Amino acid sequence: MPGKPDAPFTVEPPVAQRLAPPKPETDLEALRAAPAARDRVAVFVCHGMGQQVRFQTIDGLATALHEYAERYQKQQGLPAPPKPAVRVAKLGSKELGRAELKLQTSTGTRTVHVYEGYWAPLTEGRITLRATVLFFLKSGWQGIRMSLFRRTFVRFLFGGFVSWPRSFRTPLIFLLALVLVSALIGINAVQAAVLLAWIGRGAPWLPATAIPQVTEDLLWLLIPASMLTILYATRLLPRWRRGETAARRAIRRTLDALLYAGCVLVAAGIIGAASLMAVHLERIHRAPRVVVTADQTASATPAIGSGATGRWTARVKAFPWWTLVWIAVGGVSLAARWWILQFLGDVAIYLSAYRVSVFDALRDQIQDVCCTAARAVYEHGGYDQHVIVGHSLGSVIAYDTLNRLLLDEAMEPEKHSVRARTRGFITFGSPLDKTAYLFRAQADPRSQLREGLATAIQPLIANYVNRPEWVNLWSRADIISGRLDYYDERTDPANPIDNVVDPFATTPLAAHTQYWRGTELYKRLHRMIVT
Repeated sequence: MPGKPDAPFTVEPPVAQRLAPPKPETDLEALRAAPAARDRVAVFVCHGMGQQVRFQTIDGLATALHEYAERYQKQQGLPAPPKPAVRVAKLGSKELGRAELKLQTSTGTRTVHVYEGYWAPLTEGRITLRATVLFFLKSGWQGIRMSLFRRTFVRFLFGGFVSWPRSFRTPLIFLLALVLVSALIGINAVQAAVLLAWIGRGAPWLPATAIPQVTEDLLWLLIPASMLTILYATRLLPRWRRGETAARRAIRRTLDALLYAGCVLVAAGIIGAASLMAVHLERIHRAPRVVVTADQTASATPAIGSGATGRWTARVKAFPWWTLVWIAVGGVSLAARWWILQFLGDVAIYLSAYRVSVFDALRDQIQDVCCTAARAVYEHGGYDQHVIVGHSLGSVIAYDTLNRLLLDEAMEPEKHSVRARTRGFITFGSPLDKTAYLFRAQADPRSQLREGLATAIQPLIANYVNRPEWVNLWSRADIISGRLDYYDERTDPANPIDNVVDPFATTPLAAHTQYWRGTELYKRLHRMIVT
């Protein structure tokens, strides 16, 4: 009987831990005096939006970090790290899964345990498509209104009000987003009316005579969308993670440039198709009206595979691919609906709780899940240092989690030791700057006490003493992420955020997840762990 293949990891027996952390009053001095003694490190990562699977984030982060450590230690002439191990650990009363790594440095071995804040099931199926779209429409309008009617953006940071000059780029982005969303809503309304016409329940505002024309209008959307799909398949299939040659780099940059052009064409196609539909429908409604019964509408509107007659039937027979146009649009609409609910729905749930109460309880549950897990790691793991990591919406949750832990320490310093043992904070693909802008846009500019209270519950922007080293990875190709400018003083910040452009995240739209496949994230994380 052949033996089992060797697994790239080991499974260790469960363990219960109640290791007391170092005393709070000696943490900072001890860590500064003897950095080489920090041999136990905990990494706590919060996943982003979407259908995440439990332990998937631990797997991705720990595996890539181990691969990076192998290359690093080989370059430094150090022995290769052993295989990763996985284990279930009971920290206090909380059971958590973790990956265990051992990384070699010039001064010794670092034991690294990777944990996750897993919150995905809490948001599954909790928001509708209508609520998601309305949230982004309202947020976009508020962003435009603030950009146009306020000369400066003002925020209370580190004991004083900090202002940034008005940027005209921001309202243009919000305006484009609003136009695109409105155009997509219009196209979906026409699609629903065509479907009703197929089953003999034609919408009164879409006569059967208009259907051929709006079908032709859709080609403005489908042609560039098809081109973009082919380009994405070409760009994403080859995964040149390492050893990129000059030729490959030139090909990658060329494809990225074509993808940027493709995204512009698709945006123009969406707006153009919706505009042409609106113009043609308006012209048809201006023309003399002919009363058409439901039976006549059904006969003039071919069902798939039927022998219906009429003008549209003749047009479809002349161009039989028109039926496929609507089938393709239906498939795209279903895929878009799934994507909006699974990804943007999570964002709407967590962020809309800042201004309305409908999702307050759910947002509190997400925070409680992540804070309970992180608190167990801090209080019972016995680690000398911790690194907090957050991707996408997970960066907002990680930010809230670290703020809550710092508040716990400020209120009960004899029970908690957070500030001195938090080695670093890494955010990537983060929308934190955009959320700060939108939430400030919702408030009355005269509400200074509110701003002060909002800062009081965020120790990371209340005093630089509370802030660990903060690295933010972002990409110009990632529409969700950006530089984090609204979390630092404008002049001479004491401990500013290190905003780093990720050189691997270059593909438009797809850049939001390419941080995971690059090396910049793991290089920064590895440096925090071993130095």
